[in-house]
Amino acid sequence: MQHALEAGAHGFVTKAVDYADLVTAIRTVHAGGTFVSQHLKKALTAGIASQSFKPLTAREREVLGLLRQGFTNADIGRLLGVSERTARAHVESIKDKLQCNHRAEAVARGFELGILKVQPPR
Repeated sequence: MQHALEAGAHGFVTKAVDYADLVTAIRTVHAGGTFVSQHLKKALTAGIASQSFKPLTAREREVLGLLRQGFTNADIGRLLGVSERTARAHVESIKDKLQCNHRAEAVARGFELGILKVQPPR
């Protein structure tokens, strides 16, 4: 399950999902949100809680939010008024602190840890 979420899945339910949870999952994902069954969240949180992650700085949280939106290092640099090299350093620091190998994995971990929140549809 964790690998599916890290790979970009927006929802995860088991075969034994009850009707109400399935309907909620479909509606949530259709609206652009993320859904994981309650008992699966507990298992996922327990696995993540056992790992120790270094806290992100305010700037790194800002950069993580931009990564979530799909911006490149050059875009991030322009938006923040820093060089592309500085933006890249922030991204690498985020990946290091969250123990990730890829930008998408860092975004997924940001959601798992509650650093990033699902935004309601507009």
